[in-house]
Amino acid sequence: MFGLKKQSKSEALFIQIVRKRQKMVEIGGKTGLSSEETITCSQELDQLLTLYQKQLLREEEDRTSITATISRFLSFSKS
Repeated sequence: MFGLKKQSKSEALFIQIVRKRQKMVEIGGKTGLSSEETITCSQELDQLLTLYQKQLLREEEDRTSITATISRFLSFSKS
C-alpha cells in the first residue's frame, strides 16, 4: 500500500506507553492510587518507559553510525 510506513520499535513502544498510562489512570480512579493493582500497573509503565528510552538511544546511535559511514564514503569518493 502507498503512504504506509512501517512502525518503528520506538513508535510501537510509545503506543503501549500511552495505553498503559490510560489504564493506570483508570485503575487508580477505581481502586485508589495506592492499591496493589495501580502500583503494579505503574511499575509496568516504568518498564515500558525504560525500554522506550533505550530504544530511542539505539535508534539515535544507528542514525549517527549511518551518517558517519556516509560521510566517510563521500570523503573517499572526493579523493
